Amino acid sequence: MGNLGSGSGSSYPGNLDTQTLPEIDAPSSNKTKARAGVPNDLAAAVIAVEGALGKNPQGIKTDVKTFLQVQHNTDGTHKSFNLVGNVTGNVTGNCTGSSGSCTGNSATASTANQVVPVTSSYTAKNFADGESWYVPAGTYYMVPGNNPIHLKLGILHGSVGLCVNYWAGGAIISDGINVVIKTDPGTTDVLYYYKFT
Repeated sequence: MGNLGSGSGSSYPGNLDTQTLPEIDAPSSNKTKARAGVPNDLAAAVIAVEGALGKNPQGIKTDVKTFLQVQHNTDGTHKSFNLVGNVTGNVTGNCTGSSGSCTGNSATASTANQVVPVTSSYTAKNFADGESWYVPAGTYYMVPGNNPIHLKLGILHGSVGLCVNYWAGGAIISDGINVVIKTDPGTTDVLYYYKFT
């Protein structure tokens, strides 16, 4: 921990600095004599702060607070947002809702090197009681809309099917023949999805 004015410099950003040796104005008794450590340590602290923040940390905003609160609430949590246009690169996280708003939840899927066309809303597939749906050919990102989840993902190999209970969604690739999603008899669900190009 750096003690500003002691001549030991600044310990920021690894640790916070202190100042236990404040200056005392003349003509007070025990007034402080001029010491090089005072301006030198303060300069070191300023340089350390600048180095930690980097150049122009506010971006195009007026200050760092405004810059951070573009994507963060005042309590530090991430804001919900709507995806509009094309997203290029990795898609990670769990997108919920029918309006295209995304929030980070428990399910995670990642698909590299894709261009994701995103409109103002996902396509919604409503499953009737016990319905099965063969997913059209393509690559998708899908999120079940019900809680609890009733959907199962099936990958069919000939007459053999591999099903995952309570499928939380994610990225899947379908050939239009062998990938099926179904809901158990006695249950219904809705699936929100968009398709990669």
